[in-house]
Amino acid sequence: MTEERKTIKELVLSEYFNAPSIIIKKFEELLIGAVTHSSRKEDENFDREIADELFRPNRTTFGMSLPGIDIQRARDHGVPPYNDLREKCGLPRANDFGDLIDTTPYPAIVKMKKVYKHVDDIDPIVGGALENNIPGTLMGPTFLCLMVNQFLLSQKSDRFFYLNRKQEYPFTEGQIKEIKKASIARLMCDHTGVQKIQKQAFLQISKRNSLVDCRHIPAVDLSAWKEKWNVA
Repeated sequence: MTEERKTIKELVLSEYFNAPSIIIKKFEELLIGAVTHSSRKEDENFDREIADELFRPNRTTFGMSLPGIDIQRARDHGVPPYNDLREKCGLPRANDFGDLIDTTPYPAIVKMKKVYKHVDDIDPIVGGALENNIPGTLMGPTFLCLMVNQFLLSQKSDRFFYLNRKQEYPFTEGQIKEIKKASIARLMCDHTGVQKIQKQAFLQISKRNSLVDCRHIPAVDLSAWKEKWNVA
C-alpha cells in the first residue's frame, strides 16, 4: 500500500517463498500494507498458503504443509499429547472424546474421533487449534495457558529483564517510564521510510487509532540515561 493507504498490488504468499527481493524493492509498501489490512476471520482452518502451498517451488508442483510439519516436529521432540497439556493447564482430563465438549465444538470433536483411536492420541497442535477461543483472545484455554506461562517464565528467568529490580544496576523509575514509550509504530518511523502510522500499529486504523505523522509518535528520551558527575 502507498503512504496514502491505497492498494498497489495484492501478493500471493506462496509465490514469494525464498524470493526476498520483493522485500528489498517494496519494503515500506509491504510494512504499510501489513499494519493497515485487517486479518481474516479466525477459525479452525489453516490458510491454504501454509497448509498446502508452503515453500512451493513453482506453480506446477505441490507445496509442503506447515501443520503437518508441526505435528511431526512435536512428536519428534517429545511434546506431550493434547490431553496431558490440557490437564497441566488446569482443565479436567478427558477420558473419552465426549469430555472435550467443555472446550471444543461438537463438530470438531467428531472430526478428531474419525482420525484418532483414543483421546490420548490427539496431537497438541490439533487439539489446541480446535478449542473455542477465550473471549478477547485468538486462542483457546490450553494454548492461552501455555503461551502466557512461557512468556512469564521467560521474563522471570531473565535476570536482566528491564523490570527486574533485583539486578545489580536496575533501571531508575524515569528510565523505565521512557522504555515504556517504545512501540512498533516508533520503530517503523525511526528505521523505515514510513511517514504516517497509527499509534497502536497492531490495531486497525480507526477514530481512536487514527493515522498521525511520525512526529506525533512518542519516542524514548535518552537523556534519562545521562550520567551526572560531581566535579570538584
